[in-house]
Amino acid sequence: HGGAGKSTLATSLFSAGWTLLSDDISFLDCERLNARAAPRRVALREESRPLLGEKLWSRILAAPSSYRNQRGPLFHAHELSNQPTARELPLGAIILLQKDAPPSPMTLVDPTQAVFALTAHCILFSSAGLGAALPPLSQLANGLPIYQLTRGPLSVMEESLLSLGTATS
Repeated sequence: HGGAGKSTLATSLFSAGWTLLSDDISFLDCERLNARAAPRRVALREESRPLLGEKLWSRILAAPSSYRNQRGPLFHAHELSNQPTARELPLGAIILLQKDAPPSPMTLVDPTQAVFALTAHCILFSSAGLGAALPPLSQLANGLPIYQLTRGPLSVMEESLLSLGTATS
């Protein structure tokens, strides 16, 4: 959901060396457990500026395709690194960020609950219905660990993800 900290967390992890595939939208291959990037810029809110720091914020604003709208900057992450743009990455885990909940440790989500949590974000569900969305989402939920992380201080959210031992974001 909007305001959960997805873009801020992903950008912070990207600045620490993780790969930022895309913002908000990725195309998942549930059989191969891969994610492909959607050609969309990362959108940050002005409130993320103190969390990410002035050095990174300045680099974002100076990126060639950076655009500043009313809420904050839009940018392509690949313009900030010397690495080639990743087109597809293997998934190591799925993290569901929860916005309006008391802070709590990151928890593993039961695959059945995970399927229904993912359904609301699945284009297949909105275009073809629940019957079409359930098989691939079940395959995804049974093939990967899925965690729930509540919004909290950026450093605590980063530590939770780093504790998984995975370099996929």
